[in-house]
Amino acid sequence: NTIEMQAITALAHLRACVVCVLDISEQCGYSLQQQCDLFNNIKPLFANKPLIVALNKIDARRPEDLPQPEKDLLEQTFKKDANVLVIPMSTLTKEGVSEVQNTACDALLAHRIEQKMAGNKVDNILNRLHVAVPKASQEIRQPHIPEGVLAQRAAGYTKPDTIRKLERDLEEELGDDYILDLKKHYDLPNPDDKYDDIPEVWQGHNIADFVDPDIVQKLEELEKEEAMLEEAGVYESEDENLTEEQMEIREKAGLIRKEKAIIRHKHRLNKHRNRTPMSERVIKKKKVPTATLR
Repeated sequence: NTIEMQAITALAHLRACVVCVLDISEQCGYSLQQQCDLFNNIKPLFANKPLIVALNKIDARRPEDLPQPEKDLLEQTFKKDANVLVIPMSTLTKEGVSEVQNTACDALLAHRIEQKMAGNKVDNILNRLHVAVPKASQEIRQPHIPEGVLAQRAAGYTKPDTIRKLERDLEEELGDDYILDLKKHYDLPNPDDKYDDIPEVWQGHNIADFVDPDIVQKLEELEKEEAMLEEAGVYESEDENLTEEQMEIREKAGLIRKEKAIIRHKHRLNKHRNRTPMSERVIKKKKVPTATLR
């Protein structure tokens, strides 16, 4: 139909390797003759591209089990053309699928290299390349076995039958009770030091050096001393001993400080409000910092 012909025509303009899949079991509803005729009709569109024919569904029908007329048809259609590679495969059993993929990639790579070699820029590139071929050495290199392994072999060492469990195995075995322990594999001279708290360092000092273990006891003693001082009246205010005149002076002094703060705040607001705005040209010329404008 029209949509299929548009797709086939688009393939003709792509730099790719074309893989034509044929159903030799004829379970698709088309006979082998019809599929070969379709291939012959669209083959001219892929004249300059690597072409691979994959004989699919060999799990249902092997190529060697075909009748002789169909074998002759396949040989007449594909085998005579050296540029067409025929590979049997089965997507159900995965037989031959990897071979088709690898062959298509290798054919496309070889085709692209051949196109680049046929260009005009190859001579300039080849003059810059030098392939060094190492000389074959006659020396026979023996395998190197570490001395520790040789000593273990001489002592009759054998691999243990038990295999160390991985963290994944422990997680599956314990389930919800599994806890990831990253410290159990620490290699320390004293194994008891594995789970010690890691010191917290701040400005080159260990914070643990400044921690007082008796801080709670000292705090309780300080609170008791503070309570005794309060009962003794050390912190009692002197306002009770002031005269009425002194209280009036203190109240007026508070009002004066409050009024001064209000006047200072209003002056600061008017100072910013009366300032003339500066244009961008003046700002760039004077290099006024952004903080001043804010």
